[in-house]
Amino acid sequence: MADSSASISKAITTSTTFVDKAVEFRHFMLLIAFLLALDSCLMIFYKKNLLQSFGKLDAPEVTAGGALVFLGIFAFLMALFFPVLRQILLAFTSRITLLCRTEGKEINHDFRDTSTARREALIHRDKLIIELLDKHEVQRRDHETNMNIAFGLALMFAVNFLNLGTSHVLSLTQTAATLPDTITGFWVNALIVTALITFTAFLLAILAMSLAPETSEKIYLPESDEEKAARLERAKKMKLPNGVYLG
Repeated sequence: MADSSASISKAITTSTTFVDKAVEFRHFMLLIAFLLALDSCLMIFYKKNLLQSFGKLDAPEVTAGGALVFLGIFAFLMALFFPVLRQILLAFTSRITLLCRTEGKEINHDFRDTSTARREALIHRDKLIIELLDKHEVQRRDHETNMNIAFGLALMFAVNFLNLGTSHVLSLTQTAATLPDTITGFWVNALIVTALITFTAFLLAILAMSLAPETSEKIYLPESDEEKAARLERAKKMKLPNGVYLG
């Protein structure tokens, strides 16, 4: 009886964990990217979309070898190609932002560079600051992963919608775009159009977020009165008598 209760409890825990992961933002994006990549590969290699290929399990493209090839392609795209491409584009957007930045903008000294803050914390053996920096690093890595997946999802959607369809076979995204023309009923059409517009706006938003210059290299550590006084004293010493700043 006890073994049966333990098994049921374990099954419930496993199911809850699976559901939590399924509805998490990152896993939702990864699932959509997986479906779009699968549909794109089927269109390229078999000239069939996802719905046609899996209409029956004895279809020629439903094989273990094909599945392994697809998983390799998907892993390459999401783990290497899209992240590298995003970093290249980020270098351009960061450069443009740096060139457009207003000169003479006042610096907020309550935000510190993470590497400098960690060095000072190690020197002073400040465990609290070190713990904050460790949490900040975990959040930065999670954000980086989310943005890589978001960038890959946006590009996968664009490829699937723009380049893969034919006059006889449409990709998943192209089929979705034709739904308002094939389904009758005002409210149903309005719901479909609203969903398509919302999803498109969502893709554009996450694409813009993924290409925004990173700001996570700084952490909020308020400047103490002693640090402020020392900084002002250094600034005062670095000025010439005529008010010209040497820093």
